[in-house]
Amino acid sequence: MRKTPIVVAVSCALLLSAAGARAQGAGRPIVVASKPFGESYLLAEMFAQLLESRGFNVERRPGLGATEIAFAALRTGAIDVYPEYTGTGLVAILHDTLPDAVAADPRAVFAHVSQRFEDAYHTRWLPPLGFENTYAIAVTKATARRFHLSTLSDLARESPHLTAGFTADFIGRSDGLVGLSRVYGLRPRAVRPLATAVKYQALASGALMDFWRGTTSSPWSTTATSFLRTKRQRWCRSSWSAIHHQQLPRSPS
Repeated sequence: MRKTPIVVAVSCALLLSAAGARAQGAGRPIVVASKPFGESYLLAEMFAQLLESRGFNVERRPGLGATEIAFAALRTGAIDVYPEYTGTGLVAILHDTLPDAVAADPRAVFAHVSQRFEDAYHTRWLPPLGFENTYAIAVTKATARRFHLSTLSDLARESPHLTAGFTADFIGRSDGLVGLSRVYGLRPRAVRPLATAVKYQALASGALMDFWRGTTSSPWSTTATSFLRTKRQRWCRSSWSAIHHQQLPRSPS
């Protein structure tokens, strides 16, 4: 995980300015939500504590739900802000496809997503928080040895013998299971929709043979799992940011 403290500080300052202005005008708590996995919980709590340190009243909605639920809550005004990936905004909400060269540039992805959200949904993205995440496919090293797996093509060949565990978001995404099936012919014996934390437990117990994970999200030692190389599937460079109402005024800075 690459962090840029200055970018994180600037983005959080913008969040404080925007959310604080709305709370002062509306006379109600600022509602900070998260999606139900590790990084989202942590970032939402950071936002909440920063706001509280400035004297604002904050209501927390941790683990509110998957992308569709969190974004719908934002659009209806049930929440004020939540952390989100630019890549998720691009694929799961906008359903946009970018050329490979653009998708490989996190700044270009952010520029596209932020403009499209403002135009289509009247919501804004704060500048990226200084680190990014993307998808990776991992199996236990025992599974990799047993089935001779080192690439996603190898996994596709053996997938009828394997059970996969993915988040609900990943199962339906065009660059998730849908894309892997289209590009590689991946056809697992069974697919289990699981929360992120549960996947690691299921893998350890032997209930799963393969699963996806974000490259920053694993509590597992890298000695326990093997990442599979990809030659044809290219996931976009996905940065963490925060998404909020357009009616929150921009910071003068």
